[in-house]
Amino acid sequence: MALGSDLVLGSYSLAGAPAPQRYAAAAAAGFTGASALWHEVTARRASGDSLAALKVEFTNAGLTAPQLEIISLPGAAGLAAFEAGARDIAETAAALGCEVVNAAALDPTATEDDLVQGLGLLARACDRLGLSCGIEFVPFLTRAPDLACALRIVRGVGLSNAGLIMDSLHFFRAGAEWAALGDLRPGEVMALQINDGPAERPNDDYHAEAMGMRRLPGDGDFDLDRFLKVLIERGVTVPLTAEVVSKALDALPAAEAARRMAEATRKLPLA
Repeated sequence: MALGSDLVLGSYSLAGAPAPQRYAAAAAAGFTGASALWHEVTARRASGDSLAALKVEFTNAGLTAPQLEIISLPGAAGLAAFEAGARDIAETAAALGCEVVNAAALDPTATEDDLVQGLGLLARACDRLGLSCGIEFVPFLTRAPDLACALRIVRGVGLSNAGLIMDSLHFFRAGAEWAALGDLRPGEVMALQINDGPAERPNDDYHAEAMGMRRLPGDGDFDLDRFLKVLIERGVTVPLTAEVVSKALDALPAAEAARRMAEATRKLPLA
């Protein structure tokens, strides 16, 4: 598979649209898949819906659900309970036909050692079902704020199905660690999320930027050409995920917003 041969709609893109509408818009725009969102899955399950019924929504739209986003890795106090939770997460992902489970270090009490243990539990649960998992570094908001930290965690786990979830916004806002990016080993990137933004942060509230101020690829100042070139040189072959979380796009009809995301992402070099 070549980088970008499949195109996935990120779960937080089109955030204002209900899941079935989001999937229909993605399919109409030519996406091959759409991420499933863990909190939506658990809410649907709690309301009595079966996983089979949820999978049918993807199938009816002509989509796969390659990624399950986003699992919170626990601190020390939550590790014992997380072993069973990781099994449930992996089994749910497998039932939906996912290939990758995306996690993040959202627990403010978690240390790097805790995150190694938590990602390891998730990786072992996923491995039993033929799945991969990854940790997404997020600056300012998580306990894995940059690529270097996330790599230490992944390499601390030491399992081939545990890797990185790479988001262009987080890479550039964390300081664009080009040397670390160039040191990636084949197979260490499990998912690649693409978006753009201004060279300087628009405000001090990173949550606001990440959850509503992202730009379409090509509409900002990020050096996406170099970013993708390095990843391709490092052997990355995962699908491109359009993660353009934007209040401006949410204000459009879902089908129009999805079309713009797909067209902008397809224009990327080598995608």
